[in-house]
Amino acid sequence: MGVPSLNWREIDAILAELKLDGHWLRRIRQPDYHRIILEFAGEGGPTAISIVLSPPFVRVHRIGGESPLPRALPKPPRFAAVLKSRLSGARLRSFGQLGRDRIVRFDFTAGNEILHLDAKLWGNGSNLILTNEEGIIIDAFTRRPKRGEAPGASWPPVGIGSSDPINSDTDKYSIRDLPGYGDWNSRVERYFRSLESELHLLERRNLWLAYLDRRESALVLREERITGREKRFEQQRQDGHWGDLIMAHLHELKQGDRILEAQDWENPDSTVRIALNPKLSPKDNAEKYYRLRKRAVRGLERCAEDRTALENTEKSLKELRERVRHGDMNSPPLNGAPPVRRPEAKSAGPGHQSSLPGLWIPKPPFLIVVGRNARESDVLLRRWAKGNDLWLHVRDWRGGHVFIRTPRGKSVPLDLLLDAGNLALSYSKGKSAREADLYYTQVKHLRRPKDGAVGTVLPTQEKNLRITLEPSRLEALKAAAEPA
Repeated sequence: MGVPSLNWREIDAILAELKLDGHWLRRIRQPDYHRIILEFAGEGGPTAISIVLSPPFVRVHRIGGESPLPRALPKPPRFAAVLKSRLSGARLRSFGQLGRDRIVRFDFTAGNEILHLDAKLWGNGSNLILTNEEGIIIDAFTRRPKRGEAPGASWPPVGIGSSDPINSDTDKYSIRDLPGYGDWNSRVERYFRSLESELHLLERRNLWLAYLDRRESALVLREERITGREKRFEQQRQDGHWGDLIMAHLHELKQGDRILEAQDWENPDSTVRIALNPKLSPKDNAEKYYRLRKRAVRGLERCAEDRTALENTEKSLKELRERVRHGDMNSPPLNGAPPVRRPEAKSAGPGHQSSLPGLWIPKPPFLIVVGRNARESDVLLRRWAKGNDLWLHVRDWRGGHVFIRTPRGKSVPLDLLLDAGNLALSYSKGKSAREADLYYTQVKHLRRPKDGAVGTVLPTQEKNLRITLEPSRLEALKAAAEPA
């Protein structure tokens, strides 16, 4: 999606509408992993400023009163925690754009020191940087040592903030005529929120289409397997006729015979050779073929049931695909996130892959995976878990292992840790106690004991977590789990 970034004129127009003189920073809120909200208080009343660092929607603007402010993450990430410790309650001295370089600087007086908070609105290079009065970086939203955007580096680099406003390269920009009503901040906010909503809808639509493609491909394989079983059972059902031929020639046979050659009354012009088990009596050989026929009849009935279920599933998937194609994404199940793709395990044999076991619960951008017993936990640990994944297990009780796949550079929020802890307790022998201690550590700190039982590991560098079972939380998690 090609979305033009805010140019320097548009940023200046946004800042010109902000009435923040003499305000103090009342609260710092980080609702997700690409946005910081600064809440100011002063004579003109409270004002919330949103700084979004996620391309292509990088921007800064005032938040209107049309919707409530989003909730902050349960545990403040690193940079938000630094801002809270250094800037909470600070007085805003001034704010404005550095030259024409799309960097918005907020100058604060915090106690006896002067601090600068710079919002660098450069698309893929966007960042939020906190510096002291001498221009030394205290911390950055995204640390980039190679670009000089890391603690201890000097900021801003030479040339930043010195652009000439009448230079032809900077003077060519103009303020867009965005749709809607209200002042420029309000229109910018609605415009980018609508774009984010469209992109989210498009991403969800593409995820559902990819999911439907996978399901339909799986149904093709399933149909091939059903057809193969039908052919095998049909042959076995026909082989039941050999029992009739054996019984008809029972007086000619004796135990130890390996072959019966006889004329088939269903095909008078042909002679058939029927294999016999020399260890069985002629009558028992006939019974063997009768049993095969009975099993084949039952097998064909199951195949018919499976084919009916297959056709119903194909019909449901076709209806879902039509709804996705026509943009109907607001009714169940399309209004939720599509099931995540089940990763495949690396196999011991060449060319062979098998689906991994366990309970899979997507919590974007995280993923919780539960090994519900020792076998599942061992398979996940050997074939799926990575060194930086978080591992949880109940202390002093036998039970399943829980893993949290974590994106690079992200820390696991407390609420997600409580989700994983509840799952670990619910799949352990301590479930009836409804309260237990858990330990958790990264997978790379686990060691398998020599000759230990399946699923047994020895953790190091573990931390403790006290969990009380929450039925409502568990119910919501299992409802969100991907079907096995």
